[in-house]
Amino acid sequence: MKNAFALALVATAATAASANVVVNEVVGSTTGPDPEFIELYNTGAGAVDLTGWQIELWDSDSDAGGSGFGGADGTAPYALSGSIAAGGFWTIANGEAASQLGFVGDAFFGNNSIENSSYTLILRNDLGDIVNSIFFWDSGAGDQANDAGTIITPDLTVGPDGTFLAPGFYRVGDGSSTIAQHDFSDFTDYTPGAANVPAPAGLAVAGLGLLAAGRRRR
Repeated sequence: MKNAFALALVATAATAASANVVVNEVVGSTTGPDPEFIELYNTGAGAVDLTGWQIELWDSDSDAGGSGFGGADGTAPYALSGSIAAGGFWTIANGEAASQLGFVGDAFFGNNSIENSSYTLILRNDLGDIVNSIFFWDSGAGDQANDAGTIITPDLTVGPDGTFLAPGFYRVGDGSSTIAQHDFSDFTDYTPGAANVPAPAGLAVAGLGLLAAGRRRR
């Protein structure tokens, strides 16, 4: 009984610690070859072991009969490793991020790993619990956030940008609930592995999402 109680306490502590980790910034779609990265941030007072965690990317586009809907994008899921310090960052990035932004992440995925149409990003901890879920929407009718095809209510919805997928988002104030949408071709507010910059006036939205219009991709 004591062992079971001790294990329950450990699991509770691990769950509490994992709640401190958020998806802090994502870039996946630009006007040219895409510098792609996903950044995590630890809002807590202690380091969090990422062993057994994973990042999942699920096709959320209902177009063309939805044949790919609910399928894994790229080579996801991506296994995480190492730890993320209190107030620290952990980033997975592609080769274009290294060449265009001069940044090498803590982990690597291939170019074109992030969908250029609606997709759902899920951060899952070592207990299998969803820590963060974000739906990136390109305005397609019927597109929905999902977990391997099961419809979910995401923590955040980003986009659309007119009728296009938003290039990405960042939290205005690392770990905050206020988010802003990235620009397609201006990389000055892309800050993988570092503190996010303040949002331009009018682009920050508190709460569950972003709706913006006017920019076009390609």
